[in-house]
Amino acid sequence: MTSDETHDKTVKLLEQNNYFGMVKNQVTLMKQWKVPTMSDSEGNFVLKKNKCELETKPHGHGDVHQLLH
Repeated sequence: MTSDETHDKTVKLLEQNNYFGMVKNQVTLMKQWKVPTMSDSEGNFVLKKNKCELETKPHGHGDVHQLLH
């Protein structure tokens, strides 16, 4: 599982290390979706510094099952 922030770095790490002994087609990278970040249990959203956009984060473990399906 990767995210927008980690995907390119993960690919680079795998390539630099020859996929740690695996064949490239043995490795499947799945990028998580991003969802709005909540600031509390009341469901309030976190705004970016410009106050015009929502802060987002990777969706989390729920994506694993959906992407595998």
